[in-house]
Amino acid sequence: MQIRKNRNVNVSAEKAWEILVQFGNVDAWASTVQHSTADQLCQGATRVCQTAMGKFDEKVTSYNPQQLTLSYTAEGEKIPFFVKRLENTWQIRPVNVHECRVSMLMNVDIMFPFTIFPGPMMKMQMSKIAKQTLEEFKHFAETGRPHSRKLKLQMSKEAMAY
Repeated sequence: MQIRKNRNVNVSAEKAWEILVQFGNVDAWASTVQHSTADQLCQGATRVCQTAMGKFDEKVTSYNPQQLTLSYTAEGEKIPFFVKRLENTWQIRPVNVHECRVSMLMNVDIMFPFTIFPGPMMKMQMSKIAKQTLEEFKHFAETGRPHSRKLKLQMSKEAMAY
């Protein structure tokens, strides 16, 4: 199963790339990530993301600063057993000096017969997450601040701590 989402972002490709390669700081802008830590970004680097679905261990499978592409696999304790592999690829392409196109391609390998059910439901859910992630990336890149979705989650988390 493949999920592809694209979004034009009103910053240079270089600026968007700088945000993306701050690999351990995805928790600064992605609402699905509560906390993240990472190795220095390179081929084989790892990142750990704490999410509402538990911990995810990610490993960089491709890192190409010249082509502005980054791919990584993800494994998590709550990923269903029928998901054999989950890989995400980001690509940034300049549109002009002040705008770029950010693309996300999720490849999810699912065991048969689970491709029939619940595969389509997973695709809808993951498609929504990918769309929101690109919205949040765009907002952060253009404003330097987290999206309101991220801020709401942070505020509710802080309120629960009291």
